[in-house]
Formats: sequence, C-alpha cells, structure tokens
Amino acid sequence: MKRRYRFHPGDYALGENEQFYTEMAARGWLLERRGAWLSRFRRGEPARLRYRVELSCPGVFDESSELPEEQRSLYEACGWRFVSRGGLVNVFCAPEGSGAPEFYSDPRQQADTLKALRRNYLLGWLPFLLLAALQLAMGAALFGGAGSALGRWAVSLRLAWVTETALVAAFALFLLRELTALLYSEVRTGLLYRRLRRGIPLDHAPGRRQRLYRAIRGALLAGCAAFAWPSSGRLAAPPLCPRPPRGPICCWATWATGGSAPPCR
Repeated sequence: MKRRYRFHPGDYALGENEQFYTEMAARGWLLERRGAWLSRFRRGEPARLRYRVELSCPGVFDESSELPEEQRSLYEACGWRFVSRGGLVNVFCAPEGSGAPEFYSDPRQQADTLKALRRNYLLGWLPFLLLAALQLAMGAALFGGAGSALGRWAVSLRLAWVTETALVAAFALFLLRELTALLYSEVRTGLLYRRLRRGIPLDHAPGRRQRLYRAIRGALLAGCAAFAWPSSGRLAAPPLCPRPPRGPICCWATWATGGSAPPCR
C-alpha cells in the first residue's frame, strides 16, 4: 500500500487543515494518521470528502486530551466518521452531499473550544522567559565579577560565543524561528477566537494564507543550517596536537587520559 507524508498546517489553522485534507482526498490521498508535524496518507481512489476539525478542550490537570466519548459518538451518529487525532486536533470526515450537519450552529460555542489551545501557546512562552532570566542573571554575574560559579560559567559561555560564532548564530536563528512560530500561532488563534465570539462562522475553505509565514520560517531554517553545517564538520574532526617548542611531541589532553596521541600536523 502506497503511503505519503505531508506537513500539515498548525493546530490554530482549523479551516486550512480542513481544506488541506479535502484537497488531498480529491487527489486520491486519504488521511490515515495525523502526527505532531506530519500527516500520513494512503493511496486510494479520488474522493469528494468534507473534513472537519474539532479541538479537544481538556482541563488544566486532565491527564488525557482525547475528545469525550459521548461527543465523538454524537458526531458519528450525525454522519461524521472519526479519522485521526493529533494532540488537541480531532479530524472527522463525511462524503460530500451526505447531509452531515456542521458541528456548531452558533460560532460562539465553537470559540470555547479554543481555550485549551490558547493555554498551550501561553505556556509555550515559559522556556523563552527562563532563557531571558538566565541571560540577565549571567549578565549580572559578569558585572559583579567572575568569582562565583555562575560568573565563571558566564565567562565560559561568552568565550564560546567567540570561538564558536557560527554555532551560536545557528542556535540564535533556531530560537528566533521557534519564537516566530509561537508568536504567529498565538496571534492567529486570538484572531480566530475574536471572530467566532462575534458570531462570524469558521471559513472552511480559506485559501492560502501562510505563504509569507512559511517563507520566513524557511529562510530562518536555511540560515540555521548554513551556520551549523561548517561547525558540525569542525567539531567532528579530531583535534590537532599543539607542537611544543622542545621535547617529545604529544597531545597533552589525550596523554592525560591514557590514550594515544594523533600525529601532529
């Protein structure tokens, strides 16, 4: 059985996800499983299907993020077939023209399903806040002197910024890419929530709205790879032994651990 993997839109893009799966089914690729970033499709006959996405809305301390069984059974009784779940996203489908009703007649009710997704994006800022706090603490330690353990670590880190500039630049671009994704996701979710709260129904065929965003993320990823590639090759290469002015030629770090020194160049 032929299978194909494709990157799907983010969890915040409900209409884009529905349109994406509908278009893939029309080309003969039927959704089999949705993962964190990729969706798996199996080859079949082209089909005219309607896909709908329903978000789970678990509580803060709930262990499971699955859709309640009663809600899922209700959708299936109305003509929708459950296809797959990935995180908070539950995907259903029904043949076009089957008369299966929409999940919500009032958009304000659908707005309430975005609460858990908005909470997840809010928690996503914690690593960046902790990193910023660490940077401030190291800056304060450097200002007060390098005598403390944090000050010595800060000095070592600043030295690594000089000796491994390309690797640090790659890491910075990676963080910027993830920060851009988090900010974009939170903004899109907030805009969708406000539209639904105003009673504007969800657009199930919104067209291509993420071209600029994907171009920015692609450029950041390319820059990250461009900086990381030379550094990875240099780190994988064996270290060169320093040639002392007199005496035997050896690699002191290797000799100290009882190993054999590589030839000097």
